[in-house]
Amino acid sequence: MTATLERTDDGFVRRSEGPGVKRRVVGAKWAIGGVVLVTILAFIAYAQRADNDYTPLSIKNYEPGGARALAEVAGDQGLDMRQIESLSDARITDPESTTLVIANGEALQAFQARTILDYPGDVVIIGESHALLTELGEYLWVVESTERTLEAGCSHVDARAAGTVSTSGAVIAGTTDATARYCFTASDNGGSTVVFTHGTAGGRVTAVADPAIVVNDTIDNEGNAALALRLIGKHDNAVWYVGSLFDTTILTWTSPDNPHGPAQRDDVPASTDFLPPGTGNAVFALVLAMFFVALWRARRFGPLVHEPLPVVIRSSEATRGRARLYRSAGASGRAAASLRASAATRIGARIGVPRSSGKAVLLAATARAAGRPVAEVEAILYGPPPGNESAMMSLIEQIDTLEREVHRT
Repeated sequence: MTATLERTDDGFVRRSEGPGVKRRVVGAKWAIGGVVLVTILAFIAYAQRADNDYTPLSIKNYEPGGARALAEVAGDQGLDMRQIESLSDARITDPESTTLVIANGEALQAFQARTILDYPGDVVIIGESHALLTELGEYLWVVESTERTLEAGCSHVDARAAGTVSTSGAVIAGTTDATARYCFTASDNGGSTVVFTHGTAGGRVTAVADPAIVVNDTIDNEGNAALALRLIGKHDNAVWYVGSLFDTTILTWTSPDNPHGPAQRDDVPASTDFLPPGTGNAVFALVLAMFFVALWRARRFGPLVHEPLPVVIRSSEATRGRARLYRSAGASGRAAASLRASAATRIGARIGVPRSSGKAVLLAATARAAGRPVAEVEAILYGPPPGNESAMMSLIEQIDTLEREVHRT
C-alpha cells in the first residue's frame, strides 16, 4: 500500500497519519464478527465434548461429585461399563451377565420403578429414589445419621470384604424384611447404608443410600472402593443409568424367557417423548441464529443526518435562536470561536487561500489584503475568548470591519 505524503507549514514532507483505532475497528467489523462467532462455537464444542461431563454420579465426570475413578478401576479389572441417560437406551441382551446400576433415580416415576424391579438380573440402586424404595418395601426412606464411619455388622460377603465404609450420613430406615439384609447400620437411628434384597423376578437388588461410597472425592476412604467394585463387578457387564427429569421411558432388555423385553403392563403409560431425535440441538441452533440475526438487523445509532423539515425557517431566525442558546449557556468562547472560524473561511475564499493552508499563510495574506499588521489580524481571528458581552460585541465589530477591508481589495 502506497503511503500518502503531506507538506507541513515549515516546508517539510511527512507521511500522513493513518486511520484511528475506531475507524480500523469499524472497517473490520465483519472480520471481528467472524472471529467472535468462531470463538463462541469453539467454546460450545469444548463444553459439550464427550469427555467433559459435569453430571453428578456420571462415570465420565472427573469432578469430586462424579464416578470416573470407579469406572476407570473397574475397567482395568475387565468390567465393561456403559452409561445411559434414558432407560430405553439400556437394550440389555444378557441380563444374567449384566448388572444394572441406577446411579441417579430421584426423578423416576412409579411405572418406571416397576419395570426396573422386573429386571431378571442384578440391580444396584445408588442414592435416594423414592419410587424404587417404595416399590421395594412399604415403609422405606432415606434419613440422616451423625455417624460417618460404619462397620459392616452383617455376614454378607461383600460387606465383610469392605469392613468399614465412610459416608456423609445418609442411611435407609424402614420396616424389617425377612428377605432383606441390612449392613453398615448406624447405631443412633437404626438405619443402614446398604440393603440387600430380592426383586420380583429373582434378581438381587442392592440399595446404597449414600452416593459418597462411589464418588471420586470419597471412594478411597475406608472400604468404599472395595464395596463399590464388588457391587457393580459381579458380572462381566454393567449398565450405568444417570437419570433426568426428561426421561419418561421404561427399561429395555431381552432374555430367552422373554425375548420381547419387559412384561407388558396395563399400568405403564405411553411415553410422552414424541419429539424426534435431535430436536433439542435444532432448537438451540435456531435460537443462536435468531440472536445473530437480531444483532445484524438491530437499530444502531450512527452519525447525524440532515432531514427536510416540514416548515421553512429563515436564516435570521435560526441565527438569533442559536445566539440565544449560546447566551443562556454562557458559552461566549464557543460562540466567538464559531464566528472567527466562519470569518476565516470567508476571508480565505475571498483572497484565494485554500482551507488546507496553515494559520501563518492565512494571517500573512489577510494582513496584506487589509493593510494591517499580522499581530493585529491574529488577535482578531485567533485571540483569546471574550470575557463578557461588551467584549463579545467589540469582537463582532472587529471581525465585521476586517471582512469589509479585505473585500475592498
